[in-house]
Amino acid sequence: MAYKKMAYIYDQLMKDAPYEQWVQFLLQALKKEEGPFQHLVDLGCGTGSISIPLSRMGYSVTGIDLSEDMLAVAKEKADEVRIDLSLFQQDMRKWTLPRQADVVFSFCDSFNYLLKEEDIQSVFRQTNLGLVTGGLFLFDMHTPYKIKEEFAGRTFTWVEDDVTYIWNCHGMQHLMVEHELIFFVKEKENLYRRWEEVHFQRAYPMESVIGWLEEAGFGFLSCTADFSDQPPTGKTERIFYKAKKIRDIR
Repeated sequence: MAYKKMAYIYDQLMKDAPYEQWVQFLLQALKKEEGPFQHLVDLGCGTGSISIPLSRMGYSVTGIDLSEDMLAVAKEKADEVRIDLSLFQQDMRKWTLPRQADVVFSFCDSFNYLLKEEDIQSVFRQTNLGLVTGGLFLFDMHTPYKIKEEFAGRTFTWVEDDVTYIWNCHGMQHLMVEHELIFFVKEKENLYRRWEEVHFQRAYPMESVIGWLEEAGFGFLSCTADFSDQPPTGKTERIFYKAKKIRDIR
């Protein structure tokens, strides 16, 4: 499900998110591998909080997202800093661009919103088609541990003067979780508008993800845990995957 009204308060809710760490992870990966890497594609770019800094560094970045509202916010932010950011509303399972990219990345657990194994496999195949041979594919995903132990059955709250939310997480079968979000957003003095959004995420075993990458023509490079250079453990919450396109697929 694409973000709707939530898009317009998303940056406020995510103000403490480690965007700089995601950018540094990508830059370190580019530095380690042989380039040149100039044309980057951000799958699930959201409001552009990673795409825009990379654009300001001189990279040619294209952002793709399913949510028209998220893209509208991204465009407004890019215009404010006078960045020419290419943005496309597309389903990442079918994404396509006129020319192949040097790097495709997807952070902030965007792939966990793909709820079927064939959805993940479709993204991997499309990314193979959208990358030059030797191009890098970088992404992160919440782990089964995160879904089962940190989300399922828990409730989170957040309160500020102009926005309050109640976030209920309901565990489901097949390592899925339902995020039920109830917002109270201030519109004027002493008046708050209540609205809801529901989103679903699913986790996949690391071994399955690596296998699907290899089937889609990628050479597996590494998996690391939670913004570190350490291998994942049974209590890792977020796995970072690095892969390289080594062959075309048909």
